[in-house]
Amino acid sequence: MKELTLEEVKIYVLEHFCEYLPECYQKSTLRVESVVKNNQRLTGISLAGVKISPTIYLENIYEEYLEHKSSLCQILRKKANLFYERMKNGEEIMTLLKKVKTMSKEEIGKHLFLSLVQTKNNHALLEHRIHRKFLDLSVLCNYEFTVGKELLSIGLSKMLLDQIQLSEEEAFNLAYKNSCARGILRQDATFYSLVKLEMRLNPELEMPDVHLAYSLDGEYGANIMLNKQFLKMASDRLGGDYYVIPASIYELILISGKIDRSEEERTALNKMIGEANKVAKMEKFILSDHAYFYNSKTHKLECVYEEE
Repeated sequence: MKELTLEEVKIYVLEHFCEYLPECYQKSTLRVESVVKNNQRLTGISLAGVKISPTIYLENIYEEYLEHKSSLCQILRKKANLFYERMKNGEEIMTLLKKVKTMSKEEIGKHLFLSLVQTKNNHALLEHRIHRKFLDLSVLCNYEFTVGKELLSIGLSKMLLDQIQLSEEEAFNLAYKNSCARGILRQDATFYSLVKLEMRLNPELEMPDVHLAYSLDGEYGANIMLNKQFLKMASDRLGGDYYVIPASIYELILISGKIDRSEEERTALNKMIGEANKVAKMEKFILSDHAYFYNSKTHKLECVYEEE
């Protein structure tokens, strides 16, 4: 069967999406709007004339169609089911937001968590969210909660902070305690095995020390990058300087041993990250397109670029 183009997929979705919703919504009108997300202009669709409607993006549907080679019918059925579930959850979310306004700072603080995003790919998002700079990344503050079995998150804006009478500093301090106060450092057996295999093929290679690091608090393990005490502890255990490879928003890979910080070394690390990012299942799981370096003399993280 001939592969459809993006425009053909868009036309099909706009004509048939509502057919996959429950009967009461099958005659609904779709609202189409162009939005900027991750510095990309996407086509979002939602239901017109309803109080609460999620938005799905036609370009994402096309990516899924290309990646999994599934029929559009299967993809739209799955998207419509998720769409409807989020519509039902919408009323609960609105009720929850009203409840948040009456909660104490201590109660609100239990639901606040941090997340990291790459600044250069999220300018549009950062215009509407409270955030702090961290190297070439931005730290966001989110209010997390569950509706049914689904973990949901609302990004904090200045307007929302005013409504719940919380200062930006208070929000970030509370979120830090929930997100990266504790971390774990352990040897990465899978990566270690791959390196050993590579060494059999190339005996001249020196074996690096490879460890995984992630936060034990919250969902996003890579937040441990924000914990200065943890980074220093890792340096003490690993014997000095080390590279930080952002495997995803969930974990970091630390590479230590003989490090010369040569251009060849930096280029190889960043190339490895680039290749890994290409096969990542979803773009939102990618944290960065380059490595970082922990300098044991300054006790600080630095961005690793090919040319320094």
